[in-house]
Amino acid sequence: MTAAGTLTATARTRALLLLASGAGISALGSQVSWIGLTSQLQGVGVYAVTGLFIAATAGNVVGAPVAGMLADRYRNKPLLITAMTVQGLLLLSLLVTFSPALTWVTVALVGTSGCVVGTTTAALVPHITGEEDSMRGYSWHGTAMTVGSLGGVVFGGVLATTAGVQWALLIDGLTSLVQAALMATIRADRVPRRDREAKTDERRAGLSHVLRDVHLGTRLLAQFFVVCATTVAFLGEVFLITDVMHATAFWYGLMVGCWGCGALLGSTQARRLRGDRLRAVAYVAGVAGLTVALLAPAAWPFLLANALGWFAGGACRSMTNVLTNVFVQAHTPDEFRGRVFAAADSVTVVANLVGTAAGGALVAGLGPRGSLATAAAAAAVAAVVAATAHVLLRRRGES
Repeated sequence: MTAAGTLTATARTRALLLLASGAGISALGSQVSWIGLTSQLQGVGVYAVTGLFIAATAGNVVGAPVAGMLADRYRNKPLLITAMTVQGLLLLSLLVTFSPALTWVTVALVGTSGCVVGTTTAALVPHITGEEDSMRGYSWHGTAMTVGSLGGVVFGGVLATTAGVQWALLIDGLTSLVQAALMATIRADRVPRRDREAKTDERRAGLSHVLRDVHLGTRLLAQFFVVCATTVAFLGEVFLITDVMHATAFWYGLMVGCWGCGALLGSTQARRLRGDRLRAVAYVAGVAGLTVALLAPAAWPFLLANALGWFAGGACRSMTNVLTNVFVQAHTPDEFRGRVFAAADSVTVVANLVGTAAGGALVAGLGPRGSLATAAAAAAVAAVVAATAHVLLRRRGES
């Protein structure tokens, strides 16, 4: 059931603004608490920090398939409000008692509920904007998330050195509750269709749809290599700045800021793209641009080249994210969208795992410049996959 058809243009814009604002506020809180938790557990030991990363990953692994089934079974607006509220209460519970083991469990549960929020939001956006204007919705949402994350990095760093982890957790918990409150004021909703055909193995429906659709399968394969490349590059970037360029942590933070500013540009400009063919070409161009952006600091390890490359890389990466969401929405019937978006999230989770595992080995074996060159090669593979699929499908008259 699409609620957008009953909303006026003003009401759609208001609902989208509320959704994006809540996402941005929550992204800020998430960055603040993550920096606070890693700083706090760093004093406990390296295994405590490692456990935190494992817990976050485990929450995403478990949450992705669960989120898809929930999004395609229950009304999305109440589901979102519930998941956001649970996130907030879980984070606030750490204020009562704090220990590494309890933190790991809580972070895993927050990650699972976060998957529900992300998947359900992606499925709900076309019901707010209307199917034909979903690009604007995903662009606004991506922009708000980027701005919130950038603010959270700065604010979180200040809190970690002054107020401590308790304030960070309080802010994150309250921002999740604020996001839930904003969501409650939105009139649009997505009510999944529950026909008999939809009762067949729901857990595999999303993956089956992806495997049957050549468009989706090749796009998500390309996105897998994009995420791997980005993860490897970020791991190598730290050592490139400190060990090769002999710069300080301040400069690393500045490079991350360049990436974030580029991401802001990419998400805002993506909404200008109209038509499936133009968006497909833009995706290929974006991945090709990411390849060059990651290769630049490896070939010329200087701060200026790194800053320009990271700005361009952030813009290209953000644009491909928005275009992938629009692509999934356009090639998926509404009754499957929750599970297909969850399948896309699973691709991202697996790619992050592969990239993280490979990144450390590449830095140790090839050095920072070699790891960034390998990341650029992975992005080049993604560009070849996307370009080849586009050309073949166009010849068949399918794009």
